[in-house]
Amino acid sequence: PESRGRVGYLTGRFSLYPDLTVWENLRFFARLYGMKGPEIAAEAERLLGWVGLLPFTDRRAGALSGGMRQKLALICAVIHRPPVLILDEPTTAVDPVARAEFWRLLKEQARQGRAVLVTTPYMDEAEHCDRVVLLHEGRALAEGTAAELKQRLPYRMALLTAAGDAGRPASRLALAEVAAGLPGCRWTAPLGEGVRVALDPAAPLDPPPGCELTEAPPELEDVFLWLTGAGAEGVQVG
Repeated sequence: PESRGRVGYLTGRFSLYPDLTVWENLRFFARLYGMKGPEIAAEAERLLGWVGLLPFTDRRAGALSGGMRQKLALICAVIHRPPVLILDEPTTAVDPVARAEFWRLLKEQARQGRAVLVTTPYMDEAEHCDRVVLLHEGRALAEGTAAELKQRLPYRMALLTAAGDAGRPASRLALAEVAAGLPGCRWTAPLGEGVRVALDPAAPLDPPPGCELTEAPPELEDVFLWLTGAGAEGVQVG
């Protein structure tokens, strides 16, 4: 169909040919979209240089690292210059450094005028997007910019941590129990060595003995927990 040439698609699961080299994979997908020899060579060299894969053109795709595989998959998806790029959880099982680099590349694609649609289970990645749709069980819960969605949260977020040695909770589980007993607590979620707490807006930030309680900016994950009903009073998440 005519629309196929207008869309680039990339899945979270590696879907290229592991026994073909980087160059062979790129040439194969270019030919699928009707590109010819000289055009393929010029565009492939530009894209390989863009993602830093020029030194690896003769390496088999199956021998690449996870981040390099996703870079190769990305340029295979855009070699025919589609106006729309769809990515389905593209950074699953990719290390944090490679994830950051991959999102830098996606932002460059968007700046070039390409519409980029991404699904991701990582709320911090959704912060990169101009528009966010929160989905749950196949249903759209809310849509807007990340800032707009966070402004809708009807709770005050705080972080509870242990302070000093005297009277401090003995474990994070004990800290979570302390957090759940705070006035106006709606839900708690572990975060590093502390516990993230959703409080009623009028609830005081009075730390219990042996603890510190500081206000924290809302995050998209907080909005998601609220919209999915995980924010019921007394719920401990995670």
